[in-house]
Amino acid sequence: MSPIEKIKDADLRRMASEGTSGPIGVLIELDLPAPRVGRVEPGASFASSWAVGAADGDDEGERLRRVTQARDFLAPLVGSDPRWLQASGAFSARVSPSHLAAIAECPLIRAIWANRGGA
Repeated sequence: MSPIEKIKDADLRRMASEGTSGPIGVLIELDLPAPRVGRVEPGASFASSWAVGAADGDDEGERLRRVTQARDFLAPLVGSDPRWLQASGAFSARVSPSHLAAIAECPLIRAIWANRGGA
């Protein structure tokens, strides 16, 4: 996949190529292994007996290392510490359109989505 294909919204791709407009809210999805969902307490209520953990074969330390590396890469581009959304495996940030292509080229990034709810 080319870096520009990581930008999943046509308007974001246009803004990245033109470099126009002010900061925009985006979700920056990291390239992390899919989490593993498993049952932890047989016999407990349905809601309390399930847990989400690191994918098989992926050490939680490695996952944290990738998140830290991505945060360190993104912070200078976005001008602040991006907000980590653990459940979605993504950062929420406001970025200038001129930074979208640079973010997409980072191998730690799987996709960039428009954050329709803000950043």
